[in-house]
Amino acid sequence: MADTARSSWLQFSLRTLLWIMLCVAIGIAAYRRGFEAGTTDAINKRRLVVNPQFRVYDLTEIVRSGPRGQADLDILVSDLTAKVLPNTWVDRGGAASIAIDQRVHMLIVSHDQDGHKRIVQYLDQRRQRPKQNQQLTSK
Repeated sequence: MADTARSSWLQFSLRTLLWIMLCVAIGIAAYRRGFEAGTTDAINKRRLVVNPQFRVYDLTEIVRSGPRGQADLDILVSDLTAKVLPNTWVDRGGAASIAIDQRVHMLIVSHDQDGHKRIVQYLDQRRQRPKQNQQLTSK
């Protein structure tokens, strides 16, 4: 009789231990996710641009030529400034600037190293969209 009481107590404590371990693991994962989200938000909200550099980006693969090209360029620039470090641009109180050369579909940007890295990632994503659309329509 004493053995069954001891084994049932042992089963209860193992279940309890596993439950506690699960709760701790969920708590750590939730904290980590929240911390990373908060860090990303803080980075995206920054205004400071350190050591700005000018770079030119070719948009011929992204923007159509012709009369719709200007509208596409305007949409691209407004989307880029809204998604890539939005508070660093001049129109929102920052020091980064962006200009368009409409004749050759070039984007001239003054930003820091991190900003240029994010712009390259953004433009690479935009270049992938037409290819994905072509693959979907050809099937």
